Amino acid sequence: MMRILLLLLMTLPGLAMADSGRILYVTGQVTVERGGKLYRAVKNARVVEGDTISTSATGRLHIRMSDRTLLSLKPDTRFTIESYRHAAARSTSTLGSSSASEDRSVFGLLKGGFRAITGLIGQRDKSAFSVNTPVATIGIRGTSFVADLQVPDNQQAVADDVLNPQRYVQLAQAGAMQPGTLALPDDAGQTRLTVGVGDGAVILSNAGGSLVLENGEFGQVTAQSQAPQRLLRPVPDEELENASFDDEDLSFSSDDDTQTQLGLRTMPGSSDPAGGSDAANNEAEETVPQDSEPLSRRNLAYASALQSQGSNATALTLADQATLVDSNGDVVGFVTGIDNNGQVEPVVVQLDQGQIVNRGADPQTGLSWGRWSGEAVSLTNAAGESTSLSTEQLNLHMVQSDSSNGSIAVPITGSREFTLVGNTDPTSSTGATGFLGHAALSANFDTQRVTSSLSLSVDQQNWQAQGQGQLGAGLGSGTPEHLFGGTYSSVRVNGVAGGQGQFSGFFTDQAGAAGLSYALQNNGESVHGSAAFEAASP
Repeated sequence: MMRILLLLLMTLPGLAMADSGRILYVTGQVTVERGGKLYRAVKNARVVEGDTISTSATGRLHIRMSDRTLLSLKPDTRFTIESYRHAAARSTSTLGSSSASEDRSVFGLLKGGFRAITGLIGQRDKSAFSVNTPVATIGIRGTSFVADLQVPDNQQAVADDVLNPQRYVQLAQAGAMQPGTLALPDDAGQTRLTVGVGDGAVILSNAGGSLVLENGEFGQVTAQSQAPQRLLRPVPDEELENASFDDEDLSFSSDDDTQTQLGLRTMPGSSDPAGGSDAANNEAEETVPQDSEPLSRRNLAYASALQSQGSNATALTLADQATLVDSNGDVVGFVTGIDNNGQVEPVVVQLDQGQIVNRGADPQTGLSWGRWSGEAVSLTNAAGESTSLSTEQLNLHMVQSDSSNGSIAVPITGSREFTLVGNTDPTSSTGATGFLGHAALSANFDTQRVTSSLSLSVDQQNWQAQGQGQLGAGLGSGTPEHLFGGTYSSVRVNGVAGGQGQFSGFFTDQAGAAGLSYALQNNGESVHGSAAFEAASP
């Protein structure tokens, strides 16, 4: 079974403690998405505006924001820091200052739950603190509350933007899906936001109306258009039953000794919590790792017949330990998303009985390529159910980059031509093998466009294809900037138009090289292949 690892969450240069929070306790699988990259949450690391935090079924996280707001995230939670501004150097004597009016603390709850003690921002201006959810906004009139959001599978997919293969890979790397079982959280049922008040009051607001909840009261919301409802009886919640909120030392305490020992706390030597910032003491007492490196990962572009509609081309970036490799370092198993009759679902694809054939490698670019061959390929879905396909049915061609722990960046201006350095021999769905006569690739980084053309021959048929595609976010929110994909708008077979095709690929760092997979279709027949390119000399 594949072990899943993820990038280590590290402190980025230039982050100011005044506009950030700090992780004080983490257990289980917890990840932070920042700038299109996924990191593993670690104790003492910072979280900032724009971060999305996800906890697995065993994950928990405690955060203290710079205004001393305390957050405890439950398992199976997805939580965002939508907007956060706080000048930590101010003391309580500046409550009436203009700078205080600029402070805000806006969070988002996409699923799961958390408990909170609000800090200075909420104390100075209750309207400056809020939590957005799909069905209502949570505002405060007090200091402590809990919230839990149950989201059905189909709505969770929309909220989490998981309807693309890259997101499924991120979930798998984060431990939310374990290969072999691929257990996904079961959020079946109706969307339901439940909020309980520990101290003070909370207001729930949406298009249907508003509801104020006071000490010990619970409320519930099921849709934006339906007014929040007060519950006649409390909802059992271990967060309220086992945890007390102590405003004097701003700490969470729990009946669980481990949680008490490792939970949120005031750092030694910090100033009086009511007096404002302890940023300087935090810097001295809580050392944040500055030199942590991301874990190794590799790029993979493949063409196959995995999709329900037939052949297609896909590109992914995978952590090394979200893949299986053979003795040559070639990928023989990985996690991806497939379209199953309109529903995208995660699968582990693994070459069980076979080998990589038609293999080649280019040491200068670090690219290698090949085709899966042998008796069987297994596909394991989210329910742990396995399906076996023959390698001929799958017809999987791939090109991959070397494993690297560095970041991947591409130019933001200019254009570049690429020269073919190696490729697999194209194969058709009829089992015939041909040869690639010509392949060209170019990129315009000003317009974020790529252009691909091919000329190949298989089974006495000559195929010519030309098309364009996009880079990064142009393919969908969250897609890494070095991945690209597109369609062949012109596919001719023996000079006759009417075919179609797709291509997908990746650039290595600074676009020094590129890997591309392609899939062509015409009159029920498909042809797959992969190619490696290096940037042409200026």
